[in-house]
Amino acid sequence: MRGHGLSTNGAKGLSFNLFADDLYQVCKCLNLDKVHLLGFSDGASTAMYFTLKYPQMVDKLILNGANYHPFGVKLQYQLPEYFKYLYYRCIGNDLEADIKGLMCFEPFLTKKELQSIDKDCIVIAGVDDMISLSHLRKLAFYLKAKLVRIKGDHFVSFHQYALFNRRVHQFLQEERR
Repeated sequence: MRGHGLSTNGAKGLSFNLFADDLYQVCKCLNLDKVHLLGFSDGASTAMYFTLKYPQMVDKLILNGANYHPFGVKLQYQLPEYFKYLYYRCIGNDLEADIKGLMCFEPFLTKKELQSIDKDCIVIAGVDDMISLSHLRKLAFYLKAKLVRIKGDHFVSFHQYALFNRRVHQFLQEERR
């Protein structure tokens, strides 16, 4: 993912729309015509944008720690990111500012866009996730998805990996709706 790990942000900056196009290129290079897509946090946003742009390529969708709008992130997590974003912009660190900007200004998906996603989907989040419960419920409702909450925070896929993996496996084994 651009701007993460050892990757640069490229000449185009960072956006989930751009990440979705990057993922499309990866799938094409790997000759993947249809995938089950699991995304965590920013990856979940990328997965939703990818599914909107390339619906024919997605079979099932698994969203972990997902938000569809910046205000879905609880204020105690969102506010410090705004200040970091402003700081990095002021000192001219565009890469860090672009990364913080993702959390401040994206994703920005509408109810109509989410309702147009016609895929089997599950939304998984920690009981103490940084995404508000009301936002998670709306996301699951708009996607006609099951909401699964696991004891823990935003990182349940890491801290509760056995339970998380079991829930994902169960979902993948279920018959199509």
